[in-house]
Amino acid sequence: MAVLVPVVEGQSEERALGVLLRRVVDSSVTEIARPFRVKRSKVVREGELERSVGQAVRSRSGATAVLIVLDADDDCAAELAPALVERGHAAAGLRVGVVLPTIEIEAWILAAIESVRGCVGSVRMRSHRPTSNRSGTPRALSPNA
Repeated sequence: MAVLVPVVEGQSEERALGVLLRRVVDSSVTEIARPFRVKRSKVVREGELERSVGQAVRSRSGATAVLIVLDADDDCAAELAPALVERGHAAAGLRVGVVLPTIEIEAWILAAIESVRGCVGSVRMRSHRPTSNRSGTPRALSPNA
């Protein structure tokens, strides 16, 4: 069985990525390991990505691939991603994928809230739909709320 090791930058990714990946990955073929968290400011520096990927692979039993998920921030994702793939592969000797959202990943999760409803353990998630006033303005935005 393949074991995918996510390398992520923050708590949001650490908590949400496993849930999201399990929705799109065939669990009979691929196991999603516990994410390995590193600070983005460190991991993009020369030598730090290599150290982090190596440590992630050593600490997750049976790793066969690595998925690096970092916010692009001010970097050009089209330039940074190929460099990170190459450096990660050189460090781990495994298949490496890189996802660099140009908007913070939390925005992706919020935008897809309907698709992840009910998928966090046994907790039922409900999306918040603000009720609107007669003019159609959401109450939270209405000056008369």
